[in-house]
Amino acid sequence: MEIPITHSRFEGQNLSVETGGFFRGARVLEHGNPVEKRKGRYTVRTNRGERVLIQLKGNFLDPIPKVIFGNETIVLARPLTWYEYIWIGLPILLVFAGGGIGALVGVMVTYTSARIFRSDRGALAKYGITALISVVAVVAFVILVLGVEQMGVFHDNTHNIIEASYDKPYVVVYGRDSCGWTQKYLSDLRNEGIEAIYKSVDNEEVCDELEPRMEKTGLDTRSYYLPVIDANGQIFIRPALNEVLEAYKHYE
Repeated sequence: MEIPITHSRFEGQNLSVETGGFFRGARVLEHGNPVEKRKGRYTVRTNRGERVLIQLKGNFLDPIPKVIFGNETIVLARPLTWYEYIWIGLPILLVFAGGGIGALVGVMVTYTSARIFRSDRGALAKYGITALISVVAVVAFVILVLGVEQMGVFHDNTHNIIEASYDKPYVVVYGRDSCGWTQKYLSDLRNEGIEAIYKSVDNEEVCDELEPRMEKTGLDTRSYYLPVIDANGQIFIRPALNEVLEAYKHYE
């Protein structure tokens, strides 16, 4: 999307802003050619031939930036309304539902929705298309999550057995409040009638408890996925749910 820069000092200079892509930010064009960017600024000519610096300032989710020229701010398009921002940003909630996968899907859909809202389509079309994209994204997210679970979920959890921490059947879930995977395991276990013990790894004492137990099984504690689950002394890193249920039922 290319938007002309309208200002009395740049009339006839054919300056415009090209909005960014997923892997590239917005940039300034002069007569259709990219202007070199140095230290975050672009050098362009005024009608009098003077060289001046302009800068592009991002607008949060809006793909159309503002142009900063001296003490002036050149607005290239009407600002998005608060309710448009909310509508565009709704897919970001997938971050809280599914960790990395949710973040990837949520960011991609939000980016796409923002560009649709800046197109020439009518209001009804904008809301309709973005709603459809969001629904498709949620379906794709669920399929991805279920697919990952069916594949055994990232790790070989065999032979990770040490002494149990309690003298009765138990499941301890080590994770974070903000981790979608952690919250999903807690919910799934609750649905199976198991009230797991939840411990946050943001607590230093919890890490001091967890990591030595992981090391005893040969697991790398320098970097690991969450949640880590201890079921009757069997240590799992983001396992399939049936593995945890099996370990819980076979308490010795």
